[in-house]
Amino acid sequence: MFHEPLPTEDEINHCLTQMLTDGIHQHSTAAEKYAKMRLTDFSFVLDQWRNESWAQAIGQTTLPKVAAALQSGKLLPEQGAKMATFLQKQAEQGQTIACLYLAYLHSKGLFVQQNLAKAADGAHQVAQKKDWRGTQFLAEMLNAVPESATEILGKQTTQIAQHDTRPHDDFGVLPPFWLAVYLRQEGGVAGENLHVAATDEFAWGRGGELGVQPDF
Repeated sequence: MFHEPLPTEDEINHCLTQMLTDGIHQHSTAAEKYAKMRLTDFSFVLDQWRNESWAQAIGQTTLPKVAAALQSGKLLPEQGAKMATFLQKQAEQGQTIACLYLAYLHSKGLFVQQNLAKAADGAHQVAQKKDWRGTQFLAEMLNAVPESATEILGKQTTQIAQHDTRPHDDFGVLPPFWLAVYLRQEGGVAGENLHVAATDEFAWGRGGELGVQPDF
């Protein structure tokens, strides 16, 4: 997986301030990618990860209290640190949903250092275990911040791009068709969970109720 020097917390926060105040953008591309990911709303994904019947269909489980706590946005730092430790232990025991939540924390910089490559690594591990939720999160991150394709797909961007003759943008982002091909191969269980619209864009539904905060 590709790794690049991480932007500092000050650089990300400065970029966020500029984005939110519509000021003059004077920040690095790396800082912009990280800032955009922090601003991305993944509440729809978190809500889907709580769906018991979908998880049971692939022999997996859910962690609804974790999802509810994250969606509430009211965790204290010490609660968040405790949750991150809990998720790490569960992920080490092979629980894919715990690995997904760790990936989410790394994607947003919540209670852990923000690191898009680590977020992608976690989602890839889940996808390789044939859990479509890993494939979904990879697609959602790419859809939110296409400039992060190098971090999220790593060396696969070059391998897949060799089969495509259409122009790439300045960031080397893959056209949606080949991105869909990669995600379908990576996750194995795409089916109804990953759709490519006639316009070659990812089409995901949006909605879902937010949960309540549990104690940690």
